[in-house]
Formats: sequence, C-alpha cells, structure tokens
Amino acid sequence: MRRVNASHGLLRGDGLCPVLEITEVSGILRGPMSQQSVEVVQGLVEAFNRDDIDSVLAAFVDDCKIEEPPQMPDSPRTGYAGHQGVREWMGNLREVAGASFELRSSAPLGDVLVCELSSRGRGRGSEVPIGWLTFAVVDVRGDKIARIRVFLSREEALEAVNGPSGAWGHRSNS
Repeated sequence: MRRVNASHGLLRGDGLCPVLEITEVSGILRGPMSQQSVEVVQGLVEAFNRDDIDSVLAAFVDDCKIEEPPQMPDSPRTGYAGHQGVREWMGNLREVAGASFELRSSAPLGDVLVCELSSRGRGRGSEVPIGWLTFAVVDVRGDKIARIRVFLSREEALEAVNGPSGAWGHRSNS
C-alpha cells in the first residue's frame, strides 16, 4: 500500500482547499469491466462539457437512473430517471451552475466502474468560480450507462459497492 498526495479539493475564488490524501492498494480494483466501459464514461464527460445533449442521451440506456447525494443543491430526492431525467440533470448542472467535469481516474470494482470527477462551475447569483470533487459508481450495461450513483467521498462510493468494510481494508466506525 502506498499513499499518494493529490492536489485537488474544493476550489473557491480564493484558492485550493487542503491536499486530499488518497490511498492506493495494488490489485484491489480488478474486475470484469472493459476498457470500453471507461471509454463510454469518458465520452459522456466530453459530450456533457460541449453541451451535446444528443450524445449525452446516446450514452445512457432508456431506463437509466442518476442518483446524487442529498447535499447537492437542486437535486431531486428521487434522482433522475430515464432520458427525460438525464435532460433535467444536464440542464440543472450546465444551465444553472455552468458545470463541467474532468474524469480524473476510473477503476473497475466488481461489476461497476468507480470514477473520480473534478468539477467546476459558478455560484448561482454570485457567479463566483467554484469547484468540487465527486466520486461516481457507474453501472454500464453493454455499451451504455444504466446507472450513476454520485458520492462526495471515495469512502462513501466504495462502501456503496462493497458494504461498510469496503475492499480497501478500512474499517467502518459504526
């Protein structure tokens, strides 16, 4: 096991928040996910950033679901469902916050892909530049995205996939 310092976190107009420490464990993130799944997610990010709604919709199955944490502003409790939900999700992030994403890393874990995304946007009303880091658990069905679950920490994302103990050897405090 080795620790890697990553210089990203919540960005504000006055600079970068403290360094986030990431633990890397060799061999843990292996599974049946293919390079094609990574390319599907990267294609989604690129289409989202260029406001290409047709390509964004094409990346999702018809009965898809996007679930965001309750701390995310303007996110419905029930998440976003189907292609209409994807339109609403994209409209909320692009039109309201001017959000864009960067896929910083992705790793297969079982039947899902765990992705780290760096996001930038602007504050509603204030127009102050902001940034945030999220972790997404992405279920890919064939060559399309079936479900995205968004979390505010890597630990929450891994716990969603593996249960409280996770695959990284961390113990839950509960």
